[in-house]
Amino acid sequence: RASTAFYDKGAYSLAESKLLYRNLAACLTDLRDFYSELDYYPFKLEGYTGFLDVHPDIELSRPTPNRKQSIVVQQVSRCLTPREGCDQHEKAAIFFDFTAVRQYAAALDIFVICFLIICMGLETWDLSRSINSMVVAPLDKMLNTAHSMAAVLNQAIRRNKPNLDMDK
Repeated sequence: RASTAFYDKGAYSLAESKLLYRNLAACLTDLRDFYSELDYYPFKLEGYTGFLDVHPDIELSRPTPNRKQSIVVQQVSRCLTPREGCDQHEKAAIFFDFTAVRQYAAALDIFVICFLIICMGLETWDLSRSINSMVVAPLDKMLNTAHSMAAVLNQAIRRNKPNLDMDK
């Protein structure tokens, strides 16, 4: 019954319809098996309405992703065989769920951002240490020297101050 669905539409002979059905069923089974071990997978087909309506057990049977952002649609550029669901106005398409792939990419983005923050923190620490050793430490030493010289000078002025008052 399922193999004559295309024949009933009048587009193919009965032999062509049976061959097309077997090929399409084998392709969908291979497609489902191939993506069963991968992080992304097809979950919906469009453009095979007559075939999938008659034989639903070959459906890809995967849930639709919660976020539309995770759906990637691959559409055919042109229909090689005219049929219901794939003609000049409608094109056959396969819908993929990229949820796991996008989550992995987001985790890698988070890792890169954290790595950059750590690198910037280390660079800030190194820059601070370099400025301290090249600018602040010598400047502090010069100021301490000037302070000690000023203290010696101040002490000398205090000792000589009584002598200055007598000279007047």
